[in-house]
Amino acid sequence: MKTGTILLVFLILTAVGVAGTAAKTDGQDNGMGQQVQDKVNDQTQDKMQNQTQDRLQDMQNPIRNQTQDQLNEQDRLKNQTRAMNVTLLQQQLQERKQEQEAARLSAQQQGVPARYSNVSAFVHILLNESQNNALLGEGPRGIGTQVSEYARQFNNSLQVQIQAEERIENRNSFVRFFAGGDEEAAGTLEQETVRNQGRIQDMQQLITRCQDCDVLVKEMLQEQLQEMENVQIRLQQLAQKEKQDKGIFGWLWK
Repeated sequence: MKTGTILLVFLILTAVGVAGTAAKTDGQDNGMGQQVQDKVNDQTQDKMQNQTQDRLQDMQNPIRNQTQDQLNEQDRLKNQTRAMNVTLLQQQLQERKQEQEAARLSAQQQGVPARYSNVSAFVHILLNESQNNALLGEGPRGIGTQVSEYARQFNNSLQVQIQAEERIENRNSFVRFFAGGDEEAAGTLEQETVRNQGRIQDMQQLITRCQDCDVLVKEMLQEQLQEMENVQIRLQQLAQKEKQDKGIFGWLWK
């Protein structure tokens, strides 16, 4: 009887141990299964996200390519237009100079205005504001508007200088002999040459800083500004010479 009781207890304990082990094993299996399932879910989600991103990329690429094509076309047209404007400016300068030269050689047109033929041609071309904007740009990167304003100032100044030089040129020889040169006209020339030299320097700085200007146009503008500078130097020398002409009795009131 005692032996039977011990055997029964042993069997019960063994059964409990087996059940616990089985439960523990089932728990571990369930945990591993959950991990596998979670990993599969993560992979599926990543795949779906990648597919979505790929589809979005495919949709965006045509739009991006189209936008880039449009920008390239705009740049091409802009460069083509600028090249045409440069050629047009060259033609205009050449034609204007030829017209002025023909006028200078004409007997009826001989005189002071002929000495301004080249710079006058240059200034009149720069008075075209729409052309300046196309050649030299608008806004903070361009100088078209500023150049047009300087051209207007130059044009007004040149008219004043021509009139002052004509006064000196046409001064009566008798008056010049006794009273000397025309100091008023000489003073006007000096004032205008100083102003124009300042304008020339300002324009040279504008051209140098211009970010939206064609290199060839810059060179053309610099060349014309140098010619205008030479005219101003000549007029300054003329004004000084006129002031130094005192005549026989000029010292009485000069």
